[in-house]
Amino acid sequence: MSGEHPPGSATSGGHRLPGHRHDVRTSGGAVVPGTRVSVEWLDADSILASPAAAAGVARERRGELPYHLLARRGRTQWWRPLAEIAVFLPLAGIATVVAVAVTLLLSWAAGSPADLMDAGGSFWPDAPLWSVVMGLGSVAIVLPVVWFTVRVIARRPFGTVSSVTGALRWRWLLACLPLGLVMAVGNTFLAGALLTAMGEVDPASAHEGASSFGSSLWPGWSTFLVFTAVVLVLVPLQAATEEYVCRGWLLQTLVTWVGNRWVAAGITSLLFMSLHGRFDLVSVVYFTFFALLACWVTFRTGGLEAAIAMHVSANVFYLLIAGTQGIPDMLTEASVPVHLTTVITSVALGVAYAASVVWLFRRRAMQASGVPA
Repeated sequence: MSGEHPPGSATSGGHRLPGHRHDVRTSGGAVVPGTRVSVEWLDADSILASPAAAAGVARERRGELPYHLLARRGRTQWWRPLAEIAVFLPLAGIATVVAVAVTLLLSWAAGSPADLMDAGGSFWPDAPLWSVVMGLGSVAIVLPVVWFTVRVIARRPFGTVSSVTGALRWRWLLACLPLGLVMAVGNTFLAGALLTAMGEVDPASAHEGASSFGSSLWPGWSTFLVFTAVVLVLVPLQAATEEYVCRGWLLQTLVTWVGNRWVAAGITSLLFMSLHGRFDLVSVVYFTFFALLACWVTFRTGGLEAAIAMHVSANVFYLLIAGTQGIPDMLTEASVPVHLTTVITSVALGVAYAASVVWLFRRRAMQASGVPA
């Protein structure tokens, strides 16, 4: 401290640093007006004795913010979040329609016309493989819309949605993938063992499309390899898109409006749950829990990488396992409720994944806050 005290500090019983609102000059020289520095009252002796506390004070002085506040640029206009959402929704709808139309054209060209006489007159392709392409592709195509909304409407770097460093931390993402794969593999075998012991069959293991490939559930190597290629290409894009929307851009945008990260997390988690189209109680709890868990991991690690890794690992592994029993029909899958046993094992291993990721993050002494755009 050397006798230098911040403005407004008290010296009764030691130097204290009050939280207050003031202008912050970033490392690049830009001034962010009205930024709240949430430094709690700390004794100077405690700061000197705790490197972590001293580092936290230093980050506050540099104007660094946690991930969920990276969309804040001084006094954000109240209408800006509404404008971003108003632009995003129709563009996302248009992009989804384009993806569906292109998939239908490709399926027709490949000799697999849509079954227009099914219940509800759906335009869903009757071949399960094309339904996978449509289901994943119609989500993945929304990622450019997120980029456009952030860059053009919000007028901030897209990297601020990725992490506090202003970019996607690829090495960190790759480090989280093995942990996510362990979670997915462990959950599959643990849930399978419990269901077998109870003499039950997981409804999610039954796929309507399995019978399309003959008497054997195995679809054949040629079909399975094509399916694997589709999954490996589209699932990372699909999963990343959902994270960039629900745990990234929309969450950050809502925080600037509602002011509380967990209120925003609750809203985006309910959205994430509803997008999966399963509204029985067990499925609602399952998807909402994992959405909130992904939010917590994102807050603790200062970026989307750990959430993306968990999402990609789970979706890739589960789809490939399902593919060995016949290519799953995405429309049928969306209507199958999640088994309670699967929920229990998934929650346990999901918590273990989150704890492991946070432990690894701390061990690497990585950055969990950054300078706002």
